Amino acid sequence: MMDPPILFPELPQLTPQQKFRLSKESQIKEAISKGDHRTLARLAKSKGGLLSDSLRRLAWPILLGCNAEAGADPDSAAIAPHQDEEQARLDVERAFIFYPMNLSESQLRMKKGELLDVIVQVLRLHPKLSYFQGYHDIAQVIYLVFGQKKAVPVLEHLSLHRLRDFMMPTLQPALDHLNLIPPLLEQLDKPLSRHLRYTKPFYALAAVLTLFAHDVQSYSEIVLLFDFFFGCEDASIPVYLYTVITVHRRDEVFEFPAKESEMIHAVISRMPQPLPVSITDAMSMSLALYTQYPPSSLLPAWKNISQYSILRTWQFPDPQAIPASRPPSPNLSFRRRHRRRRRTKGANGITNDSDNDEKLHDGYDYIELNEVQEKPPYDEMEAILEKQIADSAARAERERILEEKSRMLRQQKKQRRTSTKRLASAVSKLPRLPGTTNVDESQQTQQPVLEEKSDVDRSMVLLHKSAILSGINAELAAADPDGGGSSTVRPQVNGTASRARFNFNLQPARVLLGLNPNSFAALSLSICIGIFGVWIAWFLRGANWL
Repeated sequence: MMDPPILFPELPQLTPQQKFRLSKESQIKEAISKGDHRTLARLAKSKGGLLSDSLRRLAWPILLGCNAEAGADPDSAAIAPHQDEEQARLDVERAFIFYPMNLSESQLRMKKGELLDVIVQVLRLHPKLSYFQGYHDIAQVIYLVFGQKKAVPVLEHLSLHRLRDFMMPTLQPALDHLNLIPPLLEQLDKPLSRHLRYTKPFYALAAVLTLFAHDVQSYSEIVLLFDFFFGCEDASIPVYLYTVITVHRRDEVFEFPAKESEMIHAVISRMPQPLPVSITDAMSMSLALYTQYPPSSLLPAWKNISQYSILRTWQFPDPQAIPASRPPSPNLSFRRRHRRRRRTKGANGITNDSDNDEKLHDGYDYIELNEVQEKPPYDEMEAILEKQIADSAARAERERILEEKSRMLRQQKKQRRTSTKRLASAVSKLPRLPGTTNVDESQQTQQPVLEEKSDVDRSMVLLHKSAILSGINAELAAADPDGGGSSTVRPQVNGTASRARFNFNLQPARVLLGLNPNSFAALSLSICIGIFGVWIAWFLRGANWL
């Protein structure tokens, strides 16, 4: 009699999505263990990103080129407070609104306190950096991935290398990023670009400054975007991503006329939830757009970017200079406390293997204590930061001077127009000389006809005109806001016009000559005919015809 067959439980079949996830997870772990920076960046930009926060804690420091194991600076509490700490405290009170969910009041208060400590430590370590509203949104994502201790060195490195333009005393370096959007739209969608020509790209300020952390309300989507940004080779990728999203919202833009810039700004500055295009598709399209139109081809916006901007100075981290994060080992703590001891030999010349601290053959290459940088050197970056702050201040001063000159030119032009109108009005109201006829009917309705007096002569008219001009100049001098201390010469009204300011209104000249419109026209025609006749005579004489 045959034994009954043994029944084994059926193993669940993996779906294609599960197989893809397992395969990609093994590739990410292999790239982390080898410190393969390029492969890790390629995986971070692919579908699904880096899959989980446990892998991001190991991969993000490699992509950013920092050491998350350095931890917080124990002396940061003794440093003088930063000037923007109060603003940071107010912003942190608005943190953790969308994620994580289901937190108790005590847990939420604890997380806000730890997040504020992370931000304050970074600001105190680099007091020249200026806090901007929305910085807490970026710090919140870093804190949720790394925790309080390891978030400080990561956020510090991110602030100096990727967010430095946004943490300047002035907003001009940040606006240089936004000024890349109009030429991008011109290449991608010309009708949309023409429709937005009256709207400045300030609508992208919140999204670009915060790496979309202020607008994206899903934690899974924002960490996926951070995977994408950290894996890209250029710091301008958020600008390309925002441009792609704006093109997909063109129907909303065309609902308003082009000149209603305030309404258009209010609409497209708010990121819709959900986005009009999937995150994965937007990332792939922004990469294609970056490949086709790199920042250096976006003229003239690229020429106006400072040489110290992160758009010019940021480089993909060198894999040889990055200490890769490794999975923990039970002997790793002992190996970091004690350096490798030299091999010792016994009395009989045999090597003492017990004193030889050999590496474990468990598939990982561990880093010795003397090979690990506890804190990355920021001396060079501090020098660049000082130069960029000075350059930003100089650019702001130049912009202020140009704006002041433009304002003064507008004011002078307005004064010239006003003085010319007042002069024409004053001259037209002068009493007419004896023997002159009335002016045209349109002017008769506007001006009262003065009685012609026989005792009024031309000298009295000229004297009256001189008094009017002196009064106008006195009023202009009294209305001068500079109080006479400005080196700019004020326009003086003298009744005559230079060639650049020639007034074609012949009414004052006709009034001064005492001619009616018909006589003045006849005189002008006679003068023109005479000049033309003289020119004809001169021409014929030169041709020997006379």
